[in-house]
Amino acid sequence: MNDSPSIYAYISMGLMIAAYLIPSILAWLRHTEHSWGIFLLNLCAGWVVFPFGWIGVLLFAIFDPKQPYVMRTVRINQGK
Repeated sequence: MNDSPSIYAYISMGLMIAAYLIPSILAWLRHTEHSWGIFLLNLCAGWVVFPFGWIGVLLFAIFDPKQPYVMRTVRINQGK
């Protein structure tokens, strides 16, 4: 009898971890100002009070303002 975990166990564990880290992934993709704080809060407080902590971190990741981008205009001298 084979007691080793199947590939389905590894896939389902990976999907559960990814679902748990959705707030951190969203914060990282949105380039929010507090993405590391959201990650640490998700890691530490998300599992303590799972439904409320996780939902709170998710809302923080969604509504945290994006870090402002600086746009520069560069003029290129065209040989004049």
